[in-house]
Amino acid sequence: MPDLTVDQGTNFGTWTDETSRWMYHDSLKLLLDSGAINLRGTVTDYGGANGVLKKYVKNSVVTVDSDPTKQPDVVDDILRHAVWRNTGFCRYVMHYLTDQQVIQFCDNAAVGTLYIVQFVNEDLRAKYAASINETKYFRTQDQLEALLPRHASLMFAKNYTVTKEFYRNRLNNPNAKAHGERLVVYEIRNS
Repeated sequence: MPDLTVDQGTNFGTWTDETSRWMYHDSLKLLLDSGAINLRGTVTDYGGANGVLKKYVKNSVVTVDSDPTKQPDVVDDILRHAVWRNTGFCRYVMHYLTDQQVIQFCDNAAVGTLYIVQFVNEDLRAKYAASINETKYFRTQDQLEALLPRHASLMFAKNYTVTKEFYRNRLNNPNAKAHGERLVVYEIRNS
C-alpha cells in the first residue's frame, strides 16, 4: 500500500508540472469526453484519495482509500471493500499491488462494471530508476493484461512522456530522467 510519507495527503495529484496535469486531470477529462468510460450510477473510486474524480463527474462518487491523510469518504482497504455499487473506477493503483493482489482486487470488486486506469512502462528500468523513495510493482502492458480477467476489454491507450519535474514534485527526486509511458484503460463487466 502507499508510503504515506511521500503521498502528500490532500495535495496528492495537484502538482503543476505537465505530467501531473495530464495524469490527474487532462486524461480524465479526455476519457470522459471520448466515451471510453461510462461512469453510471453510484461510482466507487477505489484508491480515490483526495477525490479528484468528483471534480469531473456528476454522479455520486464514493472515494475509498487506505490513506486517511487524503480524506477519502471511506477509509478502507480496497481489497476488502465490499459495498455494492454500479460502477468502479480504479486509477493508478495497480502499481501499489502485488500480482496476486491485482487478481484478488479484480475478482472481489463489488461493482457491475470496473474500469482499471493505469500507466504501463515498456522500459521498466527507467521507471524504477526514477521512482525512488517508494516500493512499487511497475508492469509492462502485457504483464498487466496477464493479471486481468480474460473478459477485460482495452478501451483506450495513449503514449505520453513523464517529465523529470513530475518526479521532483511527486517523489522529491531531483535526478530523474524523462521517459515514455502509456496510459491504458480496461473495462471489466461483472454483470
